[in-house]
Amino acid sequence: MRAISILEAIYEESENEAVERHFMIANTSLGRLLLSRAEYARSLESFQTALGLLAGDQEESEMSCAKETKIIRIQAYLGLALGQFMLRDYQSSLVSSQEALSLAGDDLTMKGQIVVLFAQTLWALNTDETKETAKSQLLE
Repeated sequence: MRAISILEAIYEESENEAVERHFMIANTSLGRLLLSRAEYARSLESFQTALGLLAGDQEESEMSCAKETKIIRIQAYLGLALGQFMLRDYQSSLVSSQEALSLAGDDLTMKGQIVVLFAQTLWALNTDETKETAKSQLLE
C-alpha cells in the first residue's frame, strides 16, 4: 500500500506516463492481493482505480504498449467480476465478465479463464435459463 501511495504522489506531481502505468499495475496487483485475503470491497476499489486510469490511457495505448494495456484491462475487469461475485453482486459481476470477454477477443487462454467465472455467475443466478446459458458457454 505504501508503494501505491508513493506512486500516486509522484504521479500527481509529474503526471509522468511511466509512473501512471506503474500506478495502474500496482493497483491491479493490490486488487488481486486483496481478493486473496477475502477483502472483496477493498479489492473492487483497487480494480476500479486501475480501470479509471486505463480509460484515460486509451489514446496512448493504441500507439504503444497496446497489448500490455489490453492485458491489464482484462485482468482488472476479471478481478472486478470476481470481487463482485464474492460479494454476491451477480448482475455487476456479469457485466464485468462480459466486458472482459469482449476485450479478450480471440485470445483463447484469457477467454477460458473469463468464461469459467461467467458461467459460475450465471449458475449462481439460479434460473433455468441462466443455468442453460452457463452450460452452453462452457461447451463453446
